[in-house]
Amino acid sequence: MGLVHATERSTKLRIIAIMAIVKARLRRQRITLGAGADDARFDTNAATQSLVDMIRMRGCEMPGNRFSDIFLSRPTRIVNATVAELVTTYEVILDLGHHFLPANELIELCELTRVPFGAVQQFARYYPVEEWRTALQQYNLSLQSHRDDDIMERDDVIVGIEQTFVRAITDRTATGVQHIVISGPSGIGKTAVALEVARRIEPTYAKRIPIVMLGPEISTLEHFYRAIGVTIGMKLIGTEPWALRMRNATVLRNAIVILDNLVGVPGLSPEAVLNDVTHALPTTMFIVTTQMVGLAQVIARASEVSLEPLTEAQCRRLFWRIYRNAHGQDIDPEDVTQLLTDSFGFPMHVIASANAAAHGDLGDTAARYQKVVSGIADEAMVIVQVLSLVHQPVTIDCLEMMLTGSAALSADDLRQIMQQLERRQIVTLRRNEGFVMHDALRLAVRQMMPSHQTTAVLATIAAAIHTPAILREDNTTHYSNRMLPHEILAVLDLVALMQRHALNEAVARLAVHWRMIWIRYGVCAEWCTITDEVARVIGEGHTLYAPLMYALGSFYGHRGMVERTVLNLQTALRVAEQRGQADIWAMAALECALHGMQKIGHTESERLMLRALAQFERLAEPYWVARCYDTLSYVYGIAGQLQQALKTNDEALTLYGSTHATHGRGDAHANRGLIYTTMGDYELARQELIKAEQIFQKLNAPSNTAAVHLRIAAISALWNRAADARFYLVKAFRVLERSGGLNDMLYVIDICAGLALAEGDGRTAVQLSTACTTLRLQQALPRGDALEAIVVRQLEYAHMLIRDKQVAPLSANLMDLVLTVRTYLYGNEPLLWE
Repeated sequence: MGLVHATERSTKLRIIAIMAIVKARLRRQRITLGAGADDARFDTNAATQSLVDMIRMRGCEMPGNRFSDIFLSRPTRIVNATVAELVTTYEVILDLGHHFLPANELIELCELTRVPFGAVQQFARYYPVEEWRTALQQYNLSLQSHRDDDIMERDDVIVGIEQTFVRAITDRTATGVQHIVISGPSGIGKTAVALEVARRIEPTYAKRIPIVMLGPEISTLEHFYRAIGVTIGMKLIGTEPWALRMRNATVLRNAIVILDNLVGVPGLSPEAVLNDVTHALPTTMFIVTTQMVGLAQVIARASEVSLEPLTEAQCRRLFWRIYRNAHGQDIDPEDVTQLLTDSFGFPMHVIASANAAAHGDLGDTAARYQKVVSGIADEAMVIVQVLSLVHQPVTIDCLEMMLTGSAALSADDLRQIMQQLERRQIVTLRRNEGFVMHDALRLAVRQMMPSHQTTAVLATIAAAIHTPAILREDNTTHYSNRMLPHEILAVLDLVALMQRHALNEAVARLAVHWRMIWIRYGVCAEWCTITDEVARVIGEGHTLYAPLMYALGSFYGHRGMVERTVLNLQTALRVAEQRGQADIWAMAALECALHGMQKIGHTESERLMLRALAQFERLAEPYWVARCYDTLSYVYGIAGQLQQALKTNDEALTLYGSTHATHGRGDAHANRGLIYTTMGDYELARQELIKAEQIFQKLNAPSNTAAVHLRIAAISALWNRAADARFYLVKAFRVLERSGGLNDMLYVIDICAGLALAEGDGRTAVQLSTACTTLRLQQALPRGDALEAIVVRQLEYAHMLIRDKQVAPLSANLMDLVLTVRTYLYGNEPLLWE
């Protein structure tokens, strides 16, 4: 990045000037920078927060004096701050609200502090698209990428598709092209073109474009919508099907999605899939790659790009680049000509021919893909076999985890091998997300692996990623922090294969020991299906049956399906007690008391919790003892026993301590905030919730953070701070609408009613509260005595506002009520950029 100003002094003075403006904005919200004597004096009020402390909570160790050196002082020189320090600082400010640091000031700061452009791109999600684009143009930042050698001579095609989508984003007329179908045979470069288009338009689009991998398991429309939902990180709410979930997904409104390899199966043609999805998601734009020609004709506002083979000159350039990377020696030019003739101009065929020729094989085309991989060293072959089993990209860290114990490969060894495989085009680094194999090579490897070898590789992976200690919830951050969302989906691919190869015990162990990871990444619906089937196969006589039913009850609990939750957890309790599995019994009791409370009642929940607490004390498990105290405090709080709730919450926080940020301690502070809210002490409630928010942000737990924002919105509404209530409810709703459970959405509706009341709209408050009460009765999910009392008081005030006039009732249907909340929060604006 070049400097905006001529000298370092003027550059540093400009940094100080911008940060001074940001500081003034933050002070108005009682947030200090945490650096400088004036901040120290200002921070005497306990209600203030420090920006430096928030940065530290994200894991970036930045003392106040270093923050001051970078942003506030030493005008004669620029301090050499790390990219992590700068990015974390800007993210913390933007998480508080993008109005604290407008896009033009952020871009200027990034230029002045020399943040790489690749890191700057991630801030686009915080701003409206027009503001972001204007800021980029103001500083003349190029949006065009360098030519990618992997998709040689496709630039004219890519530019054409790019311009089509830029026009669609900026001018959403009813007549313009909305979908692009990229057609052509396997190996001609369809996916590479789609990914390059996505990479180029993402800065303008201001969001990451998801890639939905459509494998052979897509046999119904429900499977198809599930693939989209799981890829974009959505959860099913209660018993709703994926097709309905997609139709009501805000995240897909005016979105761009890549559907990769749409081929269809008997009984479900690709034409039928496209017709259904374009009608169900009328504002979503699709980039479709397919081997079928003519699909664009079956849907409105679609254009088809049929990829042509490369020319001879293009093929030769690609051949020699791959041949040299594979360390090929002398070769007869006539042999090269024949190989290129046999490749028909398909990039993947050219790559396979070059790799095979480098190892002395000039045989027929059909055998070349297998020859490519058969000439690989044993260490690299292990990695290739693992990659052939997954469709999602995986990183070096993820591969290292999967290969633990099977090969003596360090992270450096892996990195070197992956670089060699990438240069030979055997694997591709996809958008810096991870490494993937092309379908042609994947198929070649799978054909070379007999069934028993595939089973052995899967068993090795299962053993490597099975860690019994992960049953302890405080240890789950080990994997959660290392794995990216698409890597969780990669493991899910492997689980499906394990089940197909009858590795049911391995699947059961992953269900149990990765339980919290599956829950946090929102794939509970998939695991409900998987675990139901595995439990049926292994039977009640298996030692893993009780833990498996405990995990199954947890998955149903986080979907909000109380009946199935209680049924499975009670089975786990019975079998664990018979077998003497004391730890499983206690964990199932805790889960049943929490997620089954609406069905079994407060008294039974308390009894189960006290028994679980005693059991964990005998087992000397302080973390789980703390969990029990915290859950017990929640049960008491919902029942209105507030002093008892505070007492047990004190016990939980004492056991958790204050030195480490854990999900348990975050939950304890969040529950304490709920207790203070019920008591009417909104200031103390807010302080506790802020502590919980900081912990969950440090742990990168967006769903937990959203739940805390929901509670802050509730106290703000009760406090008649309507602007704050709306701000936090919008933040919570954006996440929970996508990834929340049934209980979460019911609380969103109740709190939106409170917001409407705080804004003086008694009619909407009555409508939402009454419809939510009806829905709760239908689902057997009561609010609890304490929260019900608050709602009753709000309704009385709302009726006073509307002077007891009759109001038209709302439908007591979850999706209808969610739509009403969405309209109330956003109005009729199209929600282009969330």
